[in-house]
Amino acid sequence: VDSSAGDAAINFLHTIDGTQNLTLSSGSGAVDINGIIGSTTAIGTLTVNASGTGTIAIEQIGDGDPASGSLGATIGNTGTTSVTFDGTQYTMNGDTTVTAQSGDSIIFSGGGATTFTTSDDAITFGTGTVQLSDAADLTISSANGAVSVASVGGTTSEDITINAGTGTLAVGAIGNGDEINTVTLTGSTITLSGDITTSNAANNNVDINGAVVISGAVDIDTDTAGTDGTIDFSSTIVGDGNNATTDNLTIDSGGSTVTFNGTIGVAAPIAGFNVNQDGGNVALTIPQVGTASGSAGTSGVTLIGNANTSAVTLSAASYEFGGATTITSAGNITAGATNPDIDITGNATLTGNLVLSDGTFNLNSGGGNISVSGTITSAGEDETLTLTDGGASGSITLGGAATSGSVTLVGAGGVSLGGNLTASNTASAGTVSITGPVTLTQNVVIDADQHANTTVTLSSSVDGAKTFEIDTNAGAIAIQGAIGETTALTSLTINSDGAGTIEVANIGDGSGVGVSGATAIGNTSTTTLTLDGT
Repeated sequence: VDSSAGDAAINFLHTIDGTQNLTLSSGSGAVDINGIIGSTTAIGTLTVNASGTGTIAIEQIGDGDPASGSLGATIGNTGTTSVTFDGTQYTMNGDTTVTAQSGDSIIFSGGGATTFTTSDDAITFGTGTVQLSDAADLTISSANGAVSVASVGGTTSEDITINAGTGTLAVGAIGNGDEINTVTLTGSTITLSGDITTSNAANNNVDINGAVVISGAVDIDTDTAGTDGTIDFSSTIVGDGNNATTDNLTIDSGGSTVTFNGTIGVAAPIAGFNVNQDGGNVALTIPQVGTASGSAGTSGVTLIGNANTSAVTLSAASYEFGGATTITSAGNITAGATNPDIDITGNATLTGNLVLSDGTFNLNSGGGNISVSGTITSAGEDETLTLTDGGASGSITLGGAATSGSVTLVGAGGVSLGGNLTASNTASAGTVSITGPVTLTQNVVIDADQHANTTVTLSSSVDGAKTFEIDTNAGAIAIQGAIGETTALTSLTINSDGAGTIEVANIGDGSGVGVSGATAIGNTSTTTLTLDGT
């Protein structure tokens, strides 16, 4: 049926059946199909306005049994003013493409739960936004065919479900403000290229079932003024590998849970990675990001948690962040795996208390600064703490006490101590080793007498107008830089008991005192005391 020469409207008032193809062309005239297409017998392929600007309205495709109403469909083009699906049942058995001009131009207005289905065939909603009218919850299902949706909008908390089965799914922005409530996406691979925003209503959750590819900046936001929705990823998250996009992933769940069930950025990095920066107190569990000593999972800045986040758990044994990384918690930041290895290219900032669960904890900043604002504790006595700038020029800043079986701090740019250091291993000898000039910001005791042979080694100077004490059992103590080189300590005590050897390079810089108060070095059991400075 072709009325395009006169741009005349095309109207069907009743059902359309038969096995032949149907092509409608109206130019700028409206097409309005008020009956069911394929009510008793599916037609062939349906083509409506492959060119022209005329509006299109379709009541129903298929009989809802659910028997298909057509062997696929091509509806509209990039110039089509609008395509309106004003019923609730659309079932095709062939590739189906719906296209309209940009804007809210693909409209589902049936006023109830609506299905748009194919049978292992592709579904494409191109250019225009799929706009859901009031109460028109939409389920798009391809039975394993590929699905592509440019974007989705709503009116008042409508639900959107897109199920590609084992097929691929690509979707742009979903929702804005209070438009969309529940979002459920399923596919073998799900490519996200726009924000997902849910409304302020119950069950405003985002459930993503399949491996996710981030293509461009994506913000998944369920943090509303009232109800906060959950966010769930069933599988891995990667970037698209395209240098033309900046694949930032931002997640805001407020007071509801965020669940990661796969690694992040292992096969291809994302750029920035931000979780709950806008507030919320929910505890966060972060899976493997990248591969330590291998490929980075991020290439930009990572920000995890906020000042109200109740806890952050790093659940994996391997992390490689390719940019500055900040993890914030009002409580603990727990390294939950055995022998966790965390590499960061840039500054590493942990705001909260760090808890080591098991084995050797290694944090390498690759030349960046490392800061831990709270205490560092270990679940047992045989864990090992290593914080290192990778032998470059970074600094280490501890805001509180640190306890572990052994403690190693490497910061060529300086090591700032805001609390005591304790080597807690009783079963075997440990060590406290500090490489880099030390600054005391609080009174500090290095307690290394839990095992007879635990040693203490400081490679450089020690400064700060604070008291400083080192205590070992029979373990050696070596201070290889000047004590009070630039700022005098207020007192110094080294092994008031214990038999360990003591080596002190210098106290003061030759022109000023290194300790302004009492100094006590060694005792009658000290094996040897070596003053090897000048």
